[in-house]
Amino acid sequence: AIRPGDRVNAFDIWLYTVHARMKRRGYSVSGEYYFRWLRNIEGTTGGEFNSLFDHGFFAQAAAFVIPETLEVFVRGSQVTGEFGTGDAGAVGANWYLFNSRNARATFELTTVDDSPAQQSRTGVVAGGCGPLLRAQLWTFF
Repeated sequence: AIRPGDRVNAFDIWLYTVHARMKRRGYSVSGEYYFRWLRNIEGTTGGEFNSLFDHGFFAQAAAFVIPETLEVFVRGSQVTGEFGTGDAGAVGANWYLFNSRNARATFELTTVDDSPAQQSRTGVVAGGCGPLLRAQLWTFF
């Protein structure tokens, strides 16, 4: 929404990211930084908001405590823009089932502070704050 009672109909987006990842002997680190401009934002009531700019990062480190089977991780992220700053941090584990990368169970504890995003697959709602305990089963074909 642009303002109360108004929904976004259309916008232009410019998104630039830088991503790096390194894996070695059961350890991994990865990170990303992004810059995003939403421009020419049009609302359902005919209102227009010229542009919004935000930027943020994601960083994660992980290590296998049981080679190719049990991986522990820690990660953090933050988004900063015109309407404030939101961040999240998590610790968790991936258990790779059947000695395969095709199935895994993920368990994690995430803390969220003023979430800037809403995603049904993660259970996070926009503006949300507090802890989130999550267990997921992933399968890949």
